[in-house]
Amino acid sequence: MIIKSGASLTISETIKFATDTKLIVEQGGKLIVKNGGKLTSCDNELWQGIEVWGTPLRSQYHFNPLQTAASQGEVILTNATIENAVCGIRIGRRSLYNHQCGGGVVRAENTVFRNNQKAVHVNNYIYRNQYIEFDNVTYFDNCQFIVNDDAFFRVDRYNNQVELHGVLGIQFRGCSFADNQGKSSWQDFGTAISANAAGLRINEDFDMLYPSSYYVTPCTFENYRTAIALQGSSDRTVHIYNTQFNNNGIGFYAKNADALAVLSSSFNSGNAGNWHPSIYGIVLDSCNYV
Repeated sequence: MIIKSGASLTISETIKFATDTKLIVEQGGKLIVKNGGKLTSCDNELWQGIEVWGTPLRSQYHFNPLQTAASQGEVILTNATIENAVCGIRIGRRSLYNHQCGGGVVRAENTVFRNNQKAVHVNNYIYRNQYIEFDNVTYFDNCQFIVNDDAFFRVDRYNNQVELHGVLGIQFRGCSFADNQGKSSWQDFGTAISANAAGLRINEDFDMLYPSSYYVTPCTFENYRTAIALQGSSDRTVHIYNTQFNNNGIGFYAKNADALAVLSSSFNSGNAGNWHPSIYGIVLDSCNYV
């Protein structure tokens, strides 16, 4: 299924997809899933998921509304469910190098990502206007990212629920991440958010008067090998506010990152020691300042 430029599709029912099918939102197209709408698979197998395509050199902001609307695909999720996909939403086009067609926009609120091998994958995209890098407008508010024993796959140490590549400022506010699948060893645990050369903002609720203000509903991460793994973000901002890390081998790992802030957050090992050889709240490797 392809949503072309200028077209819009609204879904408020359950739609089932066959194994080799996907839903593509091309540049300038729009997909809206709301009011209990669900995208899922049939025949007890994974479908391929949604791809929302963008234009890497064009803005997501409405400096020129006509140009922006035609440049970026958009997915709006409100009280929706995306489940049983190889990749629930890919912002960009699936390719060998995972960097094509970045810049698409996802706005998700009160949405459940359930039993997806990967819930979200974001291809490279940072819009620059002369010397200014603009934050991505994609956000996830009050969403659930869940894997349990009903999934059509087994989680392993290479599994990431969210992957961010070369992006800036994607926001997660009031979201919960939980791997509730049964385990037999520490290698059965994956990662909630993996970020490579990317910045992100977790529970940041920016206010000009209170720049360290945070979203009231905490984000939670439970039962991961590493809850958040960050590498090579350099000076791209990573803010983690009002977040609870429970039963993880490592709560937050960062390497080669220079613009970090972790505030008003808690790290509780719980029963993680029953599975993981070592338990850490925060691990910093080659980070110049925090």
